[in-house]
Amino acid sequence: MDEIKKQNLETVSELQTYRGYDLTDVNILQEFFVQEPSWDGEIFTDVFGRKTSQNVVPSVIKLDKLFTLHRLLPIPDDGHAAEAIEYLSLADAINNAQKNTFSFIELGAGWGPWTSLAYHMCQKKKISHVNLISVEATPGKIPKLKNHLIDNGLFEGEGINYSLKIINGAVAAKGGYQTFFPSDPENMGAEMIINGKSLDPNNMSDKLVGVDVIAFEKISDGQVFDFLHIDIQGHELYLIRDTLDIFKKQIRSFFIGTHTRPIEGEIIELLYKNKKLCLSPR
Repeated sequence: MDEIKKQNLETVSELQTYRGYDLTDVNILQEFFVQEPSWDGEIFTDVFGRKTSQNVVPSVIKLDKLFTLHRLLPIPDDGHAAEAIEYLSLADAINNAQKNTFSFIELGAGWGPWTSLAYHMCQKKKISHVNLISVEATPGKIPKLKNHLIDNGLFEGEGINYSLKIINGAVAAKGGYQTFFPSDPENMGAEMIINGKSLDPNNMSDKLVGVDVIAFEKISDGQVFDFLHIDIQGHELYLIRDTLDIFKKQIRSFFIGTHTRPIEGEIIELLYKNKKLCLSPR
């Protein structure tokens, strides 16, 4: 733990940058510390105990270099896929869990990094039961998702202290069928086409894949979730706007990964108007 206190935190003025968190928030992540990170040549294990295999995410080898540089906590980011605020939002939700249980859903799961992290963080806090739902649209990514969760001791169905459901399908207000721009295994960003266009101007693929779309109401099934992690390649606004009642009644806290400033602004405005507080619009 002494090494954690010695790590080089950013000291730039808040007038120069907006982190989305306060440096005192580091104490929250320290509560979830399990071990120093390790790399065995194939699997990287982070400070929270989450394992990521190079067979699942080839670029995870980059984290070996960070390990040798003694970055222990994901401050200001994890050097790979996410910023500190993303970790802090999940940690805060777990600290505010009710009745010693935690219910979590990940939309746009990719390989399922937040599903596995939610489980490990809950283990650290001795949460008695964790309900996990991991939703991924692209069929080709499901094997990697399953393998990653297995690496972290999670199998579909009921476990000793958890339940896990893996759903292959895109999520929207209504069910149906939709075409996507595909993505290679290293790019976890397949994207639904809206009105014949991609929201990403760099996405010029002429090969499309068909994907089943599942209504969010069906996926959520009336459950109340302590935390929702959503990253669906720019379509977060459409889903939140069209299923606002579910967000208001069934989602206690959330992290929304947005992809453009206009989308981010519209989501923030929508949430404020509907009395869903944004603690950190980073």
